[in-house]
Amino acid sequence: MPLTKLPAKDMKFAVKTFSKFFFRSVIAIYLP
Repeated sequence: MPLTKLPAKDMKFAVKTFSKFFFRSVIAIYLP
């Protein structure tokens, strides 16, 4: 299901979850 079809609540949750994993990935890459 495309993200654009999700309800606003689920969209916010998806964005928050994605941001969390993305942030952790960036930290893991750039920290020694």
